[in-house]
Amino acid sequence: MPIIPTTEIEPWMMLCYFIFHKNYMIEKFCYINNQKIQT
Repeated sequence: MPIIPTTEIEPWMMLCYFIFHKNYMIEKFCYINNQKIQT
């Protein structure tokens, strides 16, 4: 499971993680676009 950093997390990033954390491609998309969600 990806690890969410504990600082500077925005609500949409949390939504991205919680909704799509099981979807590899979406997960990578989220990571690439915000550079804060780690896989």
